[in-house]
Amino acid sequence: MSDGSNNLVVLVEELENFKKTLNSLDEQAKLDRARLKEEHHQCAQINLNDKKNQALRDFVAALEEDPRDGNKILEAAQRYVKYCTQDRLHK
Repeated sequence: MSDGSNNLVVLVEELENFKKTLNSLDEQAKLDRARLKEEHHQCAQINLNDKKNQALRDFVAALEEDPRDGNKILEAAQRYVKYCTQDRLHK
């Protein structure tokens, strides 16, 4: 084989190796994106659960106050319903 032919063979082999590496990296990136999407979903759900639980505690606390403040009870109930609705839509 001549040097030109030998260089071409090496170049083709390197190109194939590059393509394999690129495909492997593409697959890894897809897996990473899927993992990050799931992690984001879990974090958003945890945050929403925290907000919903706090809103429920605020509602119960407003009900237990003496004298009761109707506006505070209504606002707490509305906040709780809002987070329950977001939770239902998020799932």
